[in-house]
Amino acid sequence: MIERRPPWPPRLARLISIAAHPLVLSPLTVALASRNWRWTLLIAASTTLPISAVLLWNVRRGVWSDFDVSRRDQRSSLYWIAIPIVAATAFLIPTFRRSMLAIVCILLIALALSRLQKTSLHLLFGTFCAVILWLVYPWSALVMAGVLIALAWSRWYLKHHTPLELATGTLLGLAGGIYTIS
Repeated sequence: MIERRPPWPPRLARLISIAAHPLVLSPLTVALASRNWRWTLLIAASTTLPISAVLLWNVRRGVWSDFDVSRRDQRSSLYWIAIPIVAATAFLIPTFRRSMLAIVCILLIALALSRLQKTSLHLLFGTFCAVILWLVYPWSALVMAGVLIALAWSRWYLKHHTPLELATGTLLGLAGGIYTIS
């Protein structure tokens, strides 16, 4: 007799991974923390949209395997695109300079580690956003803790990251978030 596995765990893991993608959480965090759609649109236009366009372009051309750039051998090229975009935004939008420079620094560390591991950018940005939201909405810590646990499970379940890669992303995001709010 063939054992049938329920279809919901892989679907749920993919849904969580998509819903808490860095390109979703980042502009959402800007919107919630700033309560200003102008800033949100400006940050999205200067970071989220260009990075999304490059991701889609490279996936369609077959340069990257998927939208998450899940293969370690492909990940460093994502950093070389994202870091200059975020750095340019830091200097173009002074209001968000400290947070953008923190993101540049933690992405540089993740790039330096990329020969050894593929740091979870989902957890890096998720934790960074959780710290920012905690400053504005202290009650959000419980909600974001649940989101981060679910996100870590989904990335592990989908076999995109090891526990070490998840922990590294979490610690880098925490460090960047604490620097931003300090």
